[in-house]
Amino acid sequence: MTSKELRRLSRQELLQLLLALSEDFEELKRSLSDTREELKDVMDTYERLRKRLDRKDEKIHELQDALEAERNRRSIELSEVGNIAEAALRLNKIFETAQKAADQYLYNVQTSLEERKRLEPEAEPFEEENDDDLPRKLTVKSLEEASEESGDSGGEKVPEEDI
Repeated sequence: MTSKELRRLSRQELLQLLLALSEDFEELKRSLSDTREELKDVMDTYERLRKRLDRKDEKIHELQDALEAERNRRSIELSEVGNIAEAALRLNKIFETAQKAADQYLYNVQTSLEERKRLEPEAEPFEEENDDDLPRKLTVKSLEEASEESGDSGGEKVPEEDI
């Protein structure tokens, strides 16, 4: 309403207008109060959610760190397993070589004994020992002594196909 229109209104109409405006004002105040309450609730909820998200983010970082540590541990375990497997293969090759050398030595000793029997037929008959009577553990020194006693120079080799 313009000021000219307001001047034309009577006192009673002005009071009614004032009363209506007052009621509208009170309604707007209540609405504003309700909206502020809702805003406060929303902000409280927002803060709670933000705190929960912060805790979740911390938990995610902890889990990522734990996952990375576990990956590193597994990587180390796998490399150690690889090293152990390589060492086992090397040991197997060493044992195979040692077994071939022992087989060759026994073949040379046996050949030498047979040759000795053949060359010395007049000597006392050689008593063959039972395998059960032989000591199971041979040392390098005892093998060398047996080789020297038999006159074997160690130069005789086992044929490749016999190994």
